[in-house]
Formats: sequence, C-alpha cells, structure tokens
Amino acid sequence: MTKEQERNEKISNEIRDFLVKHELGLNVSIYFNGKAYRFRTETEYYVIEDIKGSEFFEYANDETVSMTFEGSFYYVVNGYADASKSLMKKFNTILEKSSMYYEQGHAWNLSLHEN
Repeated sequence: MTKEQERNEKISNEIRDFLVKHELGLNVSIYFNGKAYRFRTETEYYVIEDIKGSEFFEYANDETVSMTFEGSFYYVVNGYADASKSLMKKFNTILEKSSMYYEQGHAWNLSLHEN
C-alpha cells in the first residue's frame, strides 16, 4: 500500500467513525482506494470492493477520498441542520489532521484534496 493509500484509508476510517458516532451515515458512501464504505443505516455500513467514486459523479477524486450523501449528513454539509456548524468543525478537524480539505461538486457530493 502506498503512503497516499494509507492516508486515504486512515481518513476514510476517521470519517466513517465520525458518521457512526454522530448517527449521520444513512445514505452515505465513502470512496477510497478502489473501494467504498456504504451505509445501510445511520450507524451500519458495509464494504464494496472494486468501485470508484468517478463511476457515480464527475467531481470525484479517485486519488484521495470522495463521498456521496443524502439524509442527515447532506443537511449538515449544506447548513440545514441545527448542529451543522459544530459538526462541520469536527469534520474539518479530521481533514486538517491529514492536510486535506474538501470541495463540493454538487450539494450531494464532495471530494478531498491535499493542502
């Protein structure tokens, strides 16, 4: 596994754990290293192998981590949830630890990029 793939896996696991902790996972997919975590419920997910975010949306960054989302996390990212500001601060802290930031392609997806 390359250094970048290790970083991608680490940050994907941290995002997954953040979503589980705050019960934000329903209808979220996290794409990284040719696989994805796909959530069944707010806290339950499974792994899909041999898949890329770019197969589903044009703004995906297959070199890092990309996400699609509906439901609770959609409302948080787009500022519609009461706790959006504090939850996005926590989300951004996860990214900053790995020198990453996100850009939204549409209201329902985002991709990570290196600082």
